[in-house]
Amino acid sequence: MSGRSSAEKDYLFRHALMREAAYDLQPPTVRAELHKLVVDAIERLFGGTSLDTFAGELADHCRLAREADPAHAMPEQERQYLAGAARLAERSHRIDDAIRFYRTLAEISPDDCAGALRHAGTIASGAGRAVEAEAFLQRSLQAAEGSASMAEEGRTVAALGVLLKNTGRVAAGEEHLRRAIDLLGQAGDEAAAAQAQANLGVLFQAAGNLGGAETQLLEALDRLRAAGNTESESSVLLNLSIVCKHTSRPERAAELMRETLAIQRANGDLRGEGTTLSNLGLLAHEQGRDDEARKLLTRSLEIHRETSNRRSEAIAMGNLALTYSADKDGGEAERLYLAAAEIHREIGNPGAQTTLLGNLAILREEAGRFAEAEALYAQVFALHKQAQTPRIEALQRCDYARLMLRMDRREEAQESWERGVDILRGLKDTQAIQRKLIAIRKVFGDRGLEPFC
Repeated sequence: MSGRSSAEKDYLFRHALMREAAYDLQPPTVRAELHKLVVDAIERLFGGTSLDTFAGELADHCRLAREADPAHAMPEQERQYLAGAARLAERSHRIDDAIRFYRTLAEISPDDCAGALRHAGTIASGAGRAVEAEAFLQRSLQAAEGSASMAEEGRTVAALGVLLKNTGRVAAGEEHLRRAIDLLGQAGDEAAAAQAQANLGVLFQAAGNLGGAETQLLEALDRLRAAGNTESESSVLLNLSIVCKHTSRPERAAELMRETLAIQRANGDLRGEGTTLSNLGLLAHEQGRDDEARKLLTRSLEIHRETSNRRSEAIAMGNLALTYSADKDGGEAERLYLAAAEIHREIGNPGAQTTLLGNLAILREEAGRFAEAEALYAQVFALHKQAQTPRIEALQRCDYARLMLRMDRREEAQESWERGVDILRGLKDTQAIQRKLIAIRKVFGDRGLEPFC
């Protein structure tokens, strides 16, 4: 049996072999007319209600009519139904269907080409398919530059900036996001410019520039509100909450997270809800409420799997591992760390890999598995050459110094410590330095060693 679309199969005969034979015997013009008749019939029967439910099927009938006989093409209807089918598939988290519909829309409609390819790239990126996403976005950029639409070009440049950031190419990501803010501002698209600025804030946050991150996020929030775009507020509020948490304002962080969650639930934003629950779970863990944290993180994982959000699934999995790190054997934490790190490896997110493998190294160090911990740190520092996340590298250099002391390798410990602290001083992260000082001085005391810091 051939792999035809459902539009070829549903309306002619119940018996599959008879249906196939009857269809194949029709001349192309007749086949085209049959598909056109089906479109007309569905529009007449259901035209008073939303046709979104049938959009994918209608788009397939339009395509088959066009392919059978171009004289029977229905370009405006096909364009309309492809766009509707793509939106419905995206809302339903049917990733492959959404990408297929957007790709076809780009092929048949020059006016929609850049936007459709950008949507396909953004969806692929969210699903962790970075290579596929970048190919779509590069094609979108070519189409946008050819269309002379500054706004469309700016949106695509912004989407590329986010992808570059998420795959460890931080400098290129920053360059793209700054260019996008400029293009979108010139085009008068304040809402999109604000979203690009918020993503620049997220990039600064990941790089350890928390002051710069907060400035960008607050400015982005003001721009969104001025543009009347309340739907996009939630992601900015969530990232502001993370900055608050890292700057010793946990109560304000929790307040912003709860505000974010209320907006996402009101808007039916299931993906966003999963991300916020993950952050609430991590905050609960950091405040010593591991039972609550596990419930929040387990629900977050369920949502991310339901919505095919692999990147966020891996982040939630890593957060869940933290809640098991204090268990006696550490087996569940280790399993979760390794599974999460593997997802990040597959989707090309080296920055997140470094965090997870570093946490696993600490777990093995605490279990007395020093050689295994050292081997993990070797992987981590190799990944940092790609990841460009200096704050994380600095923290892990300090952690590695602690391991070296426990392995009686004082010179290596001091060298690693000084490298880490120099980076943290450059980032003006004095709180992190104090935390790491407390941790390493405990090792000095436990081993009866003269401190070098």
